[in-house]
Amino acid sequence: AKLLWGIYVGFVLMLTLLIYLLGGEGITFFDSLCHSFATMATGGFSTHSQSIAFFNNPLLEWLLIVFMLVAATNFTLHFSFLSKGKFTYFKNEEFRVYFFTFLFISILICLNVNYYGLYNWSLESLRHSMFSTISILSTTGFGTENFELWPNLSQSTIFILLFIGGSAGSTTGGLKILRTVLIFKYLLYEMKKMIHPNGIYNIKIGNRIVEEDVVKNTLGFYLFYIFIFVLGAFIFSSFNIDLMTSLSASASAIGNIGPGLGDIGPTENWGFLPSELKILSSFLMLLGRLEIFTVMVLFSRIFWKY
Repeated sequence: AKLLWGIYVGFVLMLTLLIYLLGGEGITFFDSLCHSFATMATGGFSTHSQSIAFFNNPLLEWLLIVFMLVAATNFTLHFSFLSKGKFTYFKNEEFRVYFFTFLFISILICLNVNYYGLYNWSLESLRHSMFSTISILSTTGFGTENFELWPNLSQSTIFILLFIGGSAGSTTGGLKILRTVLIFKYLLYEMKKMIHPNGIYNIKIGNRIVEEDVVKNTLGFYLFYIFIFVLGAFIFSSFNIDLMTSLSASASAIGNIGPGLGDIGPTENWGFLPSELKILSSFLMLLGRLEIFTVMVLFSRIFWKY
């Protein structure tokens, strides 16, 4: 625990210093410290209402892309690398899925926005695509561009990213990539069983066989997460909030992300919501950050009885 704390604090101090040195004249030490905390905790709060776009500094944006990627990585991998000198990142199945998902979606969005002539195939388009992708994927929520002005494919991709989250053992919210990998493996397992009912198959993550109870727990969490998202969106829409805003607000709140689509886009805020929906959003944020079951068990009569 001391080593993990040391690694986390070390990243915060390192990033603070780098932001201060590379951020240019427009950034103070206070800005550096706050953005370092917000990056490593994947919190996303900025000292300016325009978020990272306020600084208009490409070097700062590339720096934050790297550290958001780091923050959403399982910290045991950092521990293995920094304490033992073992670079085991790409031996970890979850990290491989996480890293290549980030690259694939970044390139997809970059191609899409350039195809419609928004950036004229410049390096700037790649930077904004990568920044927005890792910002939402890591549930940090920083912003440099208004992705609501991007083509529909890019916006749809951003909406999907609201659910995925980063790695297990990181500071991110969302469903976590490990759970998604496990769900896909379970679907493949069921397809194999349908084709060969008498076959003996195992679900593995890396070289480890996943126990049936773990699979059931993951399925339960996934279904519970989707159910709460749908219910949350329904309640938002009952207050005459438009469909896109309702859907993205529910997904963004439970995923602990911040920006979404519609009236809570990257250049907007949640201030227009009535008090009832702000309370609902706060509750959804707690559910998402505390992994749902931890909070929902408090509403169980059995919990209070025993």
